[in-house]
Amino acid sequence: MNQPNAKSYEISEAVDRLPSITSLYRDVFASPPWNEAYRCTTCEKSFGKDVGSDYNCCGNPVVDYYPLEETTGRILEQLTRTKARIALATNDASTEKIVGFSWGWEDSLKDKHADHFSFSSDEALMIRDMLGLFDQDTFFYLSELGLHESQRGKGLGKKLYETVLEARDRMTSAAILMRTTKKSPAFSIATRNPLFPLKVVHEFRDDLDRVVLYS
Repeated sequence: MNQPNAKSYEISEAVDRLPSITSLYRDVFASPPWNEAYRCTTCEKSFGKDVGSDYNCCGNPVVDYYPLEETTGRILEQLTRTKARIALATNDASTEKIVGFSWGWEDSLKDKHADHFSFSSDEALMIRDMLGLFDQDTFFYLSELGLHESQRGKGLGKKLYETVLEARDRMTSAAILMRTTKKSPAFSIATRNPLFPLKVVHEFRDDLDRVVLYS
């Protein structure tokens, strides 16, 4: 069996594989360090997949953190944004089971808020001013970088990161912006990468340790 490898895909090819991408996306973020398999609709606390769908919190059953239909639609919408690029990692050439993903698109901070970047309009304005960006200034927003638990620690995340940004280089020379958390493997990959190093330009100082990275 070949070792998993990462390569860029045309958006149309990725859309054809959307069910597999969505399934992996939900599985990745249901596992540590995110543990976002279920959530409480009252207190919004998240739980890993070990609790099960019949678990109760605040007197009510928990619900899926990433509902299948909603998550599929959101990923599809992101993949059809301006100059979107995607890289996928598959386990071997014969089955091509997807074990990793990374995607992003070109955007700006004009009138953008949580539906695009996972931060509020006020935070977007602050980041825009801090970076000296104008409304029309664009950047490549690296939205997602994830690997199946079984594939972590093998350098595959680094390959996915570099592959999607090399694909971005063929379409745009815009700077790179990324929102992640310090506990995420993506943080180490992006800040230590020799080809596309990103720097912390803002820390939200919340209980999630969210940061904004920029090049």
